[in-house]
Amino acid sequence: MTIRRAWFLDLLLGVMVLAGIAYFFSAEDKPNEEDERLRRQIIGRWLVPPHSPDYDDERKRMVEEFSPDGQVTLYVYTDATCSQLEGQLSFPYSVKNRIISSVLPNGEGIENEILDITGDTMTLRSLDDDTTYPIVRGHICGRFQAP
Repeated sequence: MTIRRAWFLDLLLGVMVLAGIAYFFSAEDKPNEEDERLRRQIIGRWLVPPHSPDYDDERKRMVEEFSPDGQVTLYVYTDATCSQLEGQLSFPYSVKNRIISSVLPNGEGIENEILDITGDTMTLRSLDDDTTYPIVRGHICGRFQAP
C-alpha cells in the first residue's frame, strides 16, 4: 500500500468517526416524539385529588400550572377552597424520556416519571421516594369528582 493511499484511508476513517460522534450527540439532543406529545399533554393546571397518596394539608391548597414556554407555576392558597392566593412560585421544567424535571429557585431538583395520561388524570412516579400518585386536570382546588 502506498503512503498516499494509507494517508487517504486514515483520513477517511477519521471523517467517519467524527461523523458518527456528531450523529450521536445530535440525536441525543433531539426531543423524541413521545416526549413532545407528553409536553403538549401536560400543559394546563393540575391538582392533587383527595384519593391520592400525595394528598395532605399542604398539597390540598396547591395548583401546578405547566406552560408551553417550559415554566411551571405553583400556586399556594390560604385554604383548601383556594379562595385567596397566598403566593406563587415559577421555575423551569423539561420532559425527557418520560421524566418531568424541574429545578426550584433554591437549586433543589424534582423528577417525576409520567406513567400515564388518560383523560384528565396523569399518573406520576416520584423518582425521589418512588411514590406513585395521580394528579387531575383542574382550575380550582377543593372541587373534585370521585375517581
